[in-house]
Amino acid sequence: MFRQRHVFLVVATAIVLVPSLFANPANAQRRDYIVDERPEVIPPPLRRDNRGWDRDDEPKPRTVKLRNGDIRLPNGDVVPAKKIRKLHRGYVRLPNGDVVIPDGDVVPTRRVVELPNGDIRLPNGEIVRRDD
Repeated sequence: MFRQRHVFLVVATAIVLVPSLFANPANAQRRDYIVDERPEVIPPPLRRDNRGWDRDDEPKPRTVKLRNGDIRLPNGDVVPAKKIRKLHRGYVRLPNGDVVIPDGDVVPTRRVVELPNGDIRLPNGEIVRRDD
């Protein structure tokens, strides 16, 4: 008789506890995984000369030296050769204080430091002497 009760207690306990062990809690959410399949292969961007292009993929404005010595700025203004101050190694100082470096980029006045002896220090630390 003891054996029957023992078996009955084990089976009853299993029937009560097993479903609660494997059941999801009330706040459980379903987990649906969506696998994104890309049917098309996207080709890499065309290679182009990176000179003159910035990270936003827009052309960098550059200055152009004209035949008569004038300089055309990126905004379209032309600075006459009479008003340009030449510096050492092809650097040029514009009337507003900006410096044009040999590759055509313009360094604004606020980023240039004028030294007491008249030389100019650029943001990259390079010192440019006056030519005169």
